[in-house]
Parts: sequence; C-alpha cells; structure tokens
Amino acid sequence: MSYSPTIIEAHNVTISGCGDEIVVLGHGFGTDQSVWKHVVPHLVDDYKLVLFDSMGAGTTDPEYFSAQRYSNLYGYADDLLAILDELKIDSCIYIGHSVAWVSGFAPLALGADIDSMAVQEFSRTLFNIRPDIAFTVAKTIFQSDLRSVLHQVQVPCHILQSSKDLAVPVVVASYLHHALGGPSAVEILQTEGHLPQLSAPDVVIPVLKRHLVCDVCV
Repeated sequence: MSYSPTIIEAHNVTISGCGDEIVVLGHGFGTDQSVWKHVVPHLVDDYKLVLFDSMGAGTTDPEYFSAQRYSNLYGYADDLLAILDELKIDSCIYIGHSVAWVSGFAPLALGADIDSMAVQEFSRTLFNIRPDIAFTVAKTIFQSDLRSVLHQVQVPCHILQSSKDLAVPVVVASYLHHALGGPSAVEILQTEGHLPQLSAPDVVIPVLKRHLVCDVCV
C-alpha cells in the first residue's frame, strides 16, 4: 500500500517560536521557505512562526504537482488554507513575498553581485525546481491578473517595496495601496532587487518588525 503524506508533510511545514501571535511566512517563485532564514531568528522570540514550501518548490515531491491544479493561483491559495485548517489556525498575520519571478540572471533579480551569497542562494533554490514545473508556474504567474478582485481584500495590508526592483517597480506598490478594499500602508525600502530579505536583511528586518506591531496608517 502506497503512503500518502499529510498536507503538513507534503509542504514541509515547519513551526517555531514561542509567541502567542501566529505569523505565516510564504515564499515566492524561484525560492522556498529558506528565503526567510535571515528573518526567522529575529521573530522567534515574539511570534509563533509557520513556514511552508509551495508545491514544486524546495524538497516537495514533484509527483504531487498538478499542472491543472496550479494553472491558476487559486490552487496555491487552497493549499495555504488547507495548511491553516490542519493546524487549526483561524487568525494569523501572513507575510507573503510576491509570486513574481524575473526570467534571467539571478543577479538582476536580486540587484547583487554574481558572487554574493544572496545570488548563490537564489540560484540554488531556483534551479532546484524541475524544469517542467518551473515552466508551468511561470506561465501561471505571467497569465494571472487579479486586479479585479483587489477591492475585495478588506484586511489591513502593509506593503514593503524595494526602491529598485527589476521585477516589480514602485508604481505597483502605489497601485495596490489605492486598489485594495481595506486599509493599507506602503513603505519604500532603500534596497535593490526583488528579494531584499536575502540581499539586504539588515534593512528589511527592523522595518518588518516595526510593521508587525504597528497598525496601518492610511
């Protein structure tokens, strides 16, 4: 009889920290939960942290990746909801790092030197993805347009944006700020690249911690 992993096992869910408030950390395409490795040590004393790998990323079993299920972003949203349901989490703070990915060299995506540790780390996680899965996910991302549903997002949102991001320019943060249905705040980080939590953690961490404890100021 073949063994089917639980949703927790399938997505390599890890839980750490001792705080009462729950923070869920989601990664973007081309990375896995290790993209938060510089951030986690600064949050574990104050929050309970939940990290996971999206299907097809990290060491998830590629045999469980369904091109049909993940032909749109709702498949990923359903996975996240299933994880939260399994952990009996009905309220949390979600920190998501985009779903966007730059087709090209890792240094361009990160705005860093090719020999930097950040570029090497991104290259490692990016090339760990099976090529056919990478193609399917990239196609889903580039063909998704959720602008029409942004007004339905009523929960408070904090938008942290690199000042120089080849994948997502500052104007996108401004658009989200005005299009979201609930209160939102934008802070532009003096960083370069799409993964500042890897390339500039010293800048990102204090800003992230401040936003975690502050209410949205519209």
